[in-house]
Amino acid sequence: DEAVQGILFSAFEHANQKCSACSRVFVHRLVFPRLRERLVRATKSLPVGSAADPGTLVDPLIESEARERVLAYAQKARKEGEVLVDRLDVGSANPQQVGPLVVELKLANLSRSVIAQEEIFGPILALIPFEDEAEMLEQVNGTEYALTAGVFSRSPVTVARMVRVIRAGNIYVNRKITGARVGIEPFGGFQLSGTGPKAGSPEYLFAFVRRRSEGLISNVTFSSLSQKGDESPSVTSEDGFPRLAEKVALWPAGVRQRRDVLRRCIGLLRGRSRSTLLGAITSSYPVSPSEAERIADDMAVVATAVLSAYGEIAEPEATLPVPGQRNYTSWETPRGRGFAIAGDDTPASRLAGMLFGPLLAGNGLTVAVASVLQPLAGALVRYLRQSGVPDTVIVMAPQGSAEAGVSLADAMFHFAVTDLGLAETQRVYERLGVAHVAEGQRWVKALINMRDGPQPGEPGFLRLFALPKTIAIRTLRHGVDLELPLLYLGY
Repeated sequence: DEAVQGILFSAFEHANQKCSACSRVFVHRLVFPRLRERLVRATKSLPVGSAADPGTLVDPLIESEARERVLAYAQKARKEGEVLVDRLDVGSANPQQVGPLVVELKLANLSRSVIAQEEIFGPILALIPFEDEAEMLEQVNGTEYALTAGVFSRSPVTVARMVRVIRAGNIYVNRKITGARVGIEPFGGFQLSGTGPKAGSPEYLFAFVRRRSEGLISNVTFSSLSQKGDESPSVTSEDGFPRLAEKVALWPAGVRQRRDVLRRCIGLLRGRSRSTLLGAITSSYPVSPSEAERIADDMAVVATAVLSAYGEIAEPEATLPVPGQRNYTSWETPRGRGFAIAGDDTPASRLAGMLFGPLLAGNGLTVAVASVLQPLAGALVRYLRQSGVPDTVIVMAPQGSAEAGVSLADAMFHFAVTDLGLAETQRVYERLGVAHVAEGQRWVKALINMRDGPQPGEPGFLRLFALPKTIAIRTLRHGVDLELPLLYLGY
């Protein structure tokens, strides 16, 4: 009963004209016949009519162009699946009024289905039976969009597993998937549905402020970079498209295991055997041996500060509480493959933070620095690998790639973390904004600028490198909130 009601409101309220509305329902075969029967009967009973009528659930479409688009998708839906309900033509005097259309699709055909892959913004719903959970999840996570998802289950184990593996910005459990409220269910998605921060979350504030702290921001423009202009990429394929992103992979270990590996690296930075690091520092900066010791210590201090904040991504953060629903935001999902690009006056401690932060969050990272920093960056990467970071997780870009017109931004990365002057940062920003759809890009790239926002060791820094999932779990059953403590009465 709860699943049918949740699906109906998620898919057909306001005729599906919501970015968060439901368009696909995956149902295990053991319960599929019963749910299909009840859903079909319920869909046939939905009130379709004027938006001015309080009893209406399925409102008219917003404009005539929307109606034409929905009718075109309906034709494709009838060809791609078995029609279960077809109330599209409700015989209304309003030319923009349409009713629900429900079709059953086969899981094996889903990747080739237009209505299962594209956003319709109309009351068309695909019902998909599945038996193999892995195959189902592959299709769930296989679209360009990843804004909202819903799970109906009585099993806490199943709920926890689905919440962990489904890639969507907002995941609702045992309730409808529309109607996010500010502060309660902070809103925003993955893939082409957004990059964060979530609207209605504390991190959203950073989008409206500029950092002014002295000592942390430099207005220096790096002449060594700006003189290079927009040269060709250092590493390209035959067609000129950079391929460095393909060489790096996510770090599959859990956050606590990643923290332990990075702790070992800090031990190397502090240890007696750091002569290689000290030599790299003096090669990158014109400093004395004693000053090199101090710089190495600063790198270890910053890296330690980053690791000490690991709870930001390891532990869920509660949002505003409401009766009958448990709400929290999880930061366990890494952004993906990224690159760190540093200029010729980037401090060594900041470079350490630019590497430790993304890695602790589980991302894959390509490191590109100005030529003068190549010895230091190379030594730091070797220490990370020696400590246990997989070779595929952190990769050094060829020497000079930072100066080559920041061409890495053209590659198939998910994000960039930069410490550059304004002009060079702007070039990275402009190139990240280009979508390489033909090459398979199905996400929006993000720019994380070290000249703004939280610095390594400050609250919120680690979360720059993670994708937040807002989880809303309905705990109300038969009028009783299962989250409330039980009251035992004595005799």
